[in-house]
Amino acid sequence: TPPCRYSRGSVQVEIESRVQALLNSGGNKDQQSGAKATKQTLQVMQQLLGFPKVRQIVSERIELWLGHPSHATMATLLLQQLCSTVDTDTDADLAAVDNLVRMRAAKSVTNYGEL
Repeated sequence: TPPCRYSRGSVQVEIESRVQALLNSGGNKDQQSGAKATKQTLQVMQQLLGFPKVRQIVSERIELWLGHPSHATMATLLLQQLCSTVDTDTDADLAAVDNLVRMRAAKSVTNYGEL
């Protein structure tokens, strides 16, 4: 993966904080049902996976999105790209790998189709 041209400085911090705010907006009811994220939100996340903190945030929520019927296809693509872009040894990437390993792999990943 080519290095992200915004990988240093205030631009990266601003993007990461906006992604966090985007995913945290909405109520707890939406979060529990998986309806908080829209298809467009998942597409934006896919475009921003070049940032380690965004990869960590996505890895924390991917299982919820995969389990939601209207998000499953887009979330599967997001999971594929997430797995292929984790390529550094930063704390955020290590946390993303840890989150992916902790997913209920035995049942969940087999239900999400071919990766």
